[in-house]
Amino acid sequence: MGSRSHLYPGTAGALGWDVRDTGFGIVLSPELPELLRAHLAGDVKDLLAPHDLTADDVGTWVVHAGGPKVVDAVRDALALSESDVARTRATLAAEGNLSSSSVLHVLAATLDDGAPRPGEWAVLMAFGPGVAAELVLLSGRESA
Repeated sequence: MGSRSHLYPGTAGALGWDVRDTGFGIVLSPELPELLRAHLAGDVKDLLAPHDLTADDVGTWVVHAGGPKVVDAVRDALALSESDVARTRATLAAEGNLSSSSVLHVLAATLDDGAPRPGEWAVLMAFGPGVAAELVLLSGRESA
């Protein structure tokens, strides 16, 4: 239905990978949750506004399982309930933080639960290097 990408300026050192002789090392700044609290609500509003929607119209939230503090920051920034991020927390507990693929595991769990229901809006969000927020607006459909 729609998508939005936002690279937060000046955040190159806040999230990413450090390539070393021994492999990849994750770069995860303690400022990441505060960056999400500061910017995410505006990004979601910008995603939804062209569709005449607000966060209150969204019934399902598919949130990147990037760690407990990231999930807390998303919940707080968007004034979500704990039940809105329950699938994310369950996926994090079962699988851990799987980097970029984490959100796909949360999406699979969401679909397995039958969400979003037909006619219900969903927002999928993931976070990547730099700090980049990737948002996708989804709509539940009747099965064919």
